[in-house]
Amino acid sequence: MTGDVSISDPEADGLRTSVRALWTIVKLTFRASPPMAAAMFLLEPIAVVNSLAIPLFLKLFTNAVVAGSSAAVVTMGVAIGVAFAASLTLSTLGFNVRITMMERVSHHVDLRTSELTAGIPGLEHLERPEYLDRIEMLRRDPQGVGNTVNALVFNLVGVTRFVAAVVLLASADPLLAVFPVVGVVPLAVSRRSQKRQQALEDERSTIWRRARHLVELGTQPASGKELRLFSLRQPLLDQLRHQHRSEDRLDRRVTRQDAVEAAVGDVVFSGAHVAAVVYVTLRALAGAATVGDVILVMALAGQVSGALAQLVGNYAWLSGNLRNARRFLWLLDYAAARRRDDARPAPRGLADGIRLRGVCFTYPGTDVEVLHDVDLTLPAGSVAAIVGENGAGKTTLVHLLCQFYQATSGTIEVDGTDLVSIDPVGWRARVAATFQDFANLEFPAATAIGLGDVPRRDDLDAVGTATDRAGARVVIKSLPDGFATHLGKQWADGVELSGGQWQRVALARGLMRDDPLLVVLDEPTSALDAAAEHALFERFAAAARSRAERGAVTVIVSHRFSTVRVADLIVVLENGRVTEQGRHEELMRRGGTYAELFELQARGYR
Repeated sequence: MTGDVSISDPEADGLRTSVRALWTIVKLTFRASPPMAAAMFLLEPIAVVNSLAIPLFLKLFTNAVVAGSSAAVVTMGVAIGVAFAASLTLSTLGFNVRITMMERVSHHVDLRTSELTAGIPGLEHLERPEYLDRIEMLRRDPQGVGNTVNALVFNLVGVTRFVAAVVLLASADPLLAVFPVVGVVPLAVSRRSQKRQQALEDERSTIWRRARHLVELGTQPASGKELRLFSLRQPLLDQLRHQHRSEDRLDRRVTRQDAVEAAVGDVVFSGAHVAAVVYVTLRALAGAATVGDVILVMALAGQVSGALAQLVGNYAWLSGNLRNARRFLWLLDYAAARRRDDARPAPRGLADGIRLRGVCFTYPGTDVEVLHDVDLTLPAGSVAAIVGENGAGKTTLVHLLCQFYQATSGTIEVDGTDLVSIDPVGWRARVAATFQDFANLEFPAATAIGLGDVPRRDDLDAVGTATDRAGARVVIKSLPDGFATHLGKQWADGVELSGGQWQRVALARGLMRDDPLLVVLDEPTSALDAAAEHALFERFAAAARSRAERGAVTVIVSHRFSTVRVADLIVVLENGRVTEQGRHEELMRRGGTYAELFELQARGYR
């Protein structure tokens, strides 16, 4: 079975998930630097409490002036100055620490996102739109999770300011403590706005991915030829404008709703602010309060107003950044769920071989079965060729053998052990492979080949051996600086290769490992002519038989039937089913699909 781990909504579990995400970020900050993290969470809140002492000192200063007490006036004046200087100093220190910590957390999250994405054993998640949308959001705003640290401190500062201001208001008159309750209105408005923004982000993520794809089509060399040949410039621009217009429409809709509701919240809170000042002023006129109380309330009402405005803005900011923090938490959970701590190590060699029993496979997010009840035995030490028309399931089959996917049903056994139970990292360390959709690694040629076996990537003798195995020595000789030549024309000292040359470099990279248990060659020479491919396949088969003592299995996928005659076993796939298998001579005598397609291709070369 697939053992698939569902991709749940990062909003699932609501408050509990948000608290977990926040706690994850807090742990990241303390892991980066415990002293700096502690300073970050303390300095600015202390600075706020210190700054709120200024209205209290101002009240006492005013009362001293009214009472004509020169000593008290001087004392309170000095206190105001000291409090102001201390608050400013603490705020500046806190700001510098916070920015440093935000950058450290952002860098850590950026590295972990790449590490986790690349470290998930299979490829299923890379073909799910919902996964790609979430990763797009993480990558589009790489500072988003780090900014959660920023937003968290700002919210802590806002809450501290608000609570301290309410306490001081109550000291002037307990009834004034009710005034901040009105702040629930703008907070509720902010919550509604944030929900709309989150929904907007979900809608925009697909639009952003489409727009980025269109930009890449218009700016990359690979698509540049067809873009010009087929006059695609205008259609692509039209599509890009359409994506931008769609995004603009979404933005305008949400902005209008936010503006109307925010105006209502501001009017309600402003009215309460004015009412509080009028109330304490009337009490002062009646002799129930001092002039200093009026000054205190006027200053604190502004502080409460500012604190609530800060809380509203910071809450929205924290919620927005927390959305990315929840995505990061989801990625951590997803990667952890895919990790197999009880997996078996890969075998040292193969005695029996690899056997597929009733294997069926359906790609994630689809309901079309690509492989149907595949029963197949690949004996240890054998060279097997898989042939069939496009879409027959050849590449899917080798992807299952490499543990990029798990069978939807059925089993793949390695010397009788279910492949699912074998550590995928350890298994793939014993796999040598080249695929038809190979990567063009734009590094020095030696590195581009050596990365096929990371522990020996700097071993030039090993790189040279792999180069000879792939018949790529002719490519290296054509380069101005040989193995030291930087590949890729987008670099100042780079040299561009032809499609066939890139494929030979990829093939050499795939043949770097000396002791694989499984060698997969999936259309590895599609950019070469038939004669060159045939010569290489004969070399591959000879090399595979030299590894027979370890029982290594070599699987060759090719659409050219004439080049697979060297295989010990030829498997014909049709519509995801094994319809024929045997040696070349045996299949030709049967006169089935293989013989028919072989003759059809052979006539094309006569």
